[in-house]
Amino acid sequence: MNERYHGIKYAIPNDWRADPFSSSSVCNCAGTILDNLDLDTRIVIYPTDKEGMLAEERQYVWDYKFVPSDKQDKIKTEHFVFDRMVSKWEDDEGKDYEVWRISTHKKKMHYLIYVFGPPAELKAQKKVIHQILESIRPT
Repeated sequence: MNERYHGIKYAIPNDWRADPFSSSSVCNCAGTILDNLDLDTRIVIYPTDKEGMLAEERQYVWDYKFVPSDKQDKIKTEHFVFDRMVSKWEDDEGKDYEVWRISTHKKKMHYLIYVFGPPAELKAQKKVIHQILESIRPT
């Protein structure tokens, strides 16, 4: 997928779909939702500039607010080093989702990525998620 207007290219498996938006109920900002309708796992990508990384609307996905944590690591790919923080949503209505808040940048383009779903499903989909992250590159 090539989203030049968002400054990003990536590949997703055939059973996943991409839903780019310029503003929606997800966020009053630009982004893309990646998902597989047979799963509860979702990936939301917010492209932005440096200042936009801290914008209040990007701390949410729909009405779910990310809770910062100390559980952090890095994911290295050919094009990026992603900083990952693993936590949860502030109030996920009892879903008990695990949430990965992933950030990176290349030159002036910054990307804030949320990967979330049931912990067992994230574990089962880890290889697919990492393949998607591996494929992300700037346009």
